[in-house]
Amino acid sequence: MSLVNKTLIIGGQPKAGTSSLFHWLSQHPGIEPSRVKEVRFFLDEKYPLPSGARYNGQNGREYLSFFRNPTSDKTLLDATPDYLYCKNASNISAVLPNSRIVFIVRDPVERTVSWYKFAAQIGRLEKGMTFEDYVEYQLSNAVTERTPIHLRALEQNRVGEYLPIFKRCFAGRYLVKDFSDIRNDPRGTIQEICAFSGLDPKFYDAFDFAPRNVSTGERAGRSSRVYYRARAAFNYLVKPSPRLISIVRPIGVATKRALVRSERIESFEVPPALAQRIMSHAHSNSS
Repeated sequence: MSLVNKTLIIGGQPKAGTSSLFHWLSQHPGIEPSRVKEVRFFLDEKYPLPSGARYNGQNGREYLSFFRNPTSDKTLLDATPDYLYCKNASNISAVLPNSRIVFIVRDPVERTVSWYKFAAQIGRLEKGMTFEDYVEYQLSNAVTERTPIHLRALEQNRVGEYLPIFKRCFAGRYLVKDFSDIRNDPRGTIQEICAFSGLDPKFYDAFDFAPRNVSTGERAGRSSRVYYRARAAFNYLVKPSPRLISIVRPIGVATKRALVRSERIESFEVPPALAQRIMSHAHSNSS
């Protein structure tokens, strides 16, 4: 089943500015953003992230349920950075033939540090796990279906294994940008993405490009997992409306304050030898 909707997909990488990009694009009058940033509809069946529904070859129209007004002539926006690593996501170009896909890639060492800080921030790391421990664990343990998402940072760096698949599927509807472009020239980058997507780039001539979802360097306690899992269930099982979100948000803020206890991660520099191992892993067996 093919859908006629114009769609812009932000397909990867995690921890490479996709939250900021989604927020900025969502402000454009020609965009209809998804109810939650990550729709996750085209993830593989066993990919370890919660979602409301996944594509099974027959339920393509269910994708539209993740948007408030999918019948408008606006471009639908979905930012699910883990699509990059899923075979099921190669179906996007057929199910959404009017779609375009954008990938943001980031320096492997920078991105791994960001993932480490984010995993600590949401309480996923064992107490006392250093960055070196985090990297060594992933270098020593191959990714399987049971590997949690926060321990796939090094595998996610190997974009050379995954990008060619989407380049073949999307042909001229495929764009890759570097994270440094977003950081150093957000206005120019987003205007380029608008031109690529058929959106008027002039909307961003005087736009305020504040970053979103930046890893804070705070280490949260285990109790915070309750909060983050409940928030994920709310987003993907309830599929909240804007009105419901406005009602529930104050409760969520109070709950986060009560549950999330954190301590600051001391700043660190990645030893050159470890950085080289991260880079080598990122480029190993790449096409």
